[in-house]
Amino acid sequence: MQVTWKIDGVVNTTLATTPTPASPSDPQTYLFSINCSDASTLGLAEGIHKVTVDVFDNTGDPAAANDDEIVRIASHATDHHYTRTWYIIYGGTANNLMIRDFKGMWDNDTQSGSHSDGGSEPWTPPGWYFDHSSDIKVSACTTSNCSTSVPIITSSDFEILNTVEPSSTLDNDYYIYIRVKNIGCSNFTAEANTLHVYASVNGSETSWDSPATPTGGNWTINTVGNGYEITPASDAADIPDVNSGDEVVITVPWHLTTTQWNMFSPAVPCLLVRFEVTDDPIIDPATLTDPDPTPVVRNLTNWIRYNNNIAMRNLTPVEVGGHVVEEIGGKPYIGTYTFMGNTKHTADTFDLSLTWGSQAPGMPVLTEEAEVIVYFKENGWDVSTALTGTLSKGLTRLDSTLFLASEKNVKFDQIIIPADTVIPVFIGVAFLTQKLKDSTEYVLHLDERRSSAKDNIFWAHHYQFNRNPSRTLFTADAGTNQDVIFGDSITLTAAGIGEDALYIWHDKSGAVVGTGQSICIVPDTTMDYKLEVIAEADGYKDYDQVNVNVSKGQITSVVPNPATTTTLVYYRTSSVTTAKIKVVAVSTFTEVDNFTVTAGTGTKSIDISGYTTGAYIITLEGDSHNLDSETLIVE
Repeated sequence: MQVTWKIDGVVNTTLATTPTPASPSDPQTYLFSINCSDASTLGLAEGIHKVTVDVFDNTGDPAAANDDEIVRIASHATDHHYTRTWYIIYGGTANNLMIRDFKGMWDNDTQSGSHSDGGSEPWTPPGWYFDHSSDIKVSACTTSNCSTSVPIITSSDFEILNTVEPSSTLDNDYYIYIRVKNIGCSNFTAEANTLHVYASVNGSETSWDSPATPTGGNWTINTVGNGYEITPASDAADIPDVNSGDEVVITVPWHLTTTQWNMFSPAVPCLLVRFEVTDDPIIDPATLTDPDPTPVVRNLTNWIRYNNNIAMRNLTPVEVGGHVVEEIGGKPYIGTYTFMGNTKHTADTFDLSLTWGSQAPGMPVLTEEAEVIVYFKENGWDVSTALTGTLSKGLTRLDSTLFLASEKNVKFDQIIIPADTVIPVFIGVAFLTQKLKDSTEYVLHLDERRSSAKDNIFWAHHYQFNRNPSRTLFTADAGTNQDVIFGDSITLTAAGIGEDALYIWHDKSGAVVGTGQSICIVPDTTMDYKLEVIAEADGYKDYDQVNVNVSKGQITSVVPNPATTTTLVYYRTSSVTTAKIKVVAVSTFTEVDNFTVTAGTGTKSIDISGYTTGAYIITLEGDSHNLDSETLIVE
């Protein structure tokens, strides 16, 4: 066993050791760690650095290696070598190095690492969560003197931290709670005007002002009237001293006036927190290079992604009680509305991407356990002409405004949106009762980008769909397979599921042939009919199918059977010109009788007194095609 750690390609033996397993069969974990005393020995320049571990082992399994550890497993019989790579970003102060391993910061499966300049401030979780900091929370006012002129927002994104209670003397509609964690090595001394909080409308193309001097810059909203600073520069929030390893929660009052509320309706609010201190400056992403090496694009996304002292949270207003049940296309779905749009004063073209959990570690993919729809509510906007690009794999257009998403990543390319237009988009979920696993939480990430600038996220949002694990599941039952004569009607009946439900029957093309627990049809060809059962309360659904065999003729009975001298064959035909009845001996496979009969409904008497004992096949033909057959026993 050999484990070698490297920083920027140079072997470093001071940061990790290579313990010897007690025996070759014992699993062994090798951890890469840097503590505060190690930081001063690194001699690293400010910027991104590559950390690599090489493992040479005849009992190693790379599939079992976690992001921050290598596990030795005694299942390999041959020599094996594999490498894991992380990236850290160093802010230049030896005592203020933070190491985090957040996979996917560059949206590249082969790279993972921390894009943090260290120190004590709100931080941004992994990769695609750049706009979903867990350190920003919001609560509605709980005091008796709250204003009633502003609608109450309720959402999982709005929650009060248990350790903080609003002051009863404050007359504000909301409070923003910001958690500041000192995960660096140095104690932090409070400074004035270090914490700034901003609000903007999603899609308003926010940016960072004065990028050449980032510490003196500010968050700006390019469209007038779509955002403002909650903590004005003249009265910015301060924070107390925070020792290494400690955290505090800062309360920022947010008096959301009716005018400001109207600014966010129907769009959703986006909050951004900017925190600056002398020992932990904000890093301009344009001064960095990814390990490719490629210069980092300077945009708001990367300001947040490369600085854990800039944190963003886009908020999700939903109805009290959770996600609503909305009827879309005549079917109920659990879901919520989001909004995409163009707050510029000129028309532009955008891309909308949806990712169902695939980039969130350990999260299930919703499209594998549910039917997911994307519904564009036109609201005076013609989606049929606005969608000019090709639909990606996994998107099926159900009608002009409704789409089914069946892959974990889907994208709408080149959506033309008029100037100053916000479009409601409903994301609906119908859980499939026979596809559900043990998961109860599912996440969705959406982002909107200008088609001409795909590297900059124009707007993004996240949703969490929760499933009730105690919900009684059901199974659709379309009944047993049936036979029918061409031209006749037949009744299809589904078993009930014990609750109010929609029963929708489809033919093989997917077209609806009837609704209701029982339907009467006149089929003209043999076909499998699909039954779709949808619970009206929450949209849960299941499918079943039944086969209907359509024939142009049928032997309705043969009596007596068994017989000794004579038997009667009762038959029916439909839509045939000529009809015959044939008798074949099973023992010799030879035809012993052949009768021409009248098409339609009739009876044929057959003299079997000369037949030898045994089994015979009686066949009904129509226009020279076999239509039906029965077995006759002669005694």
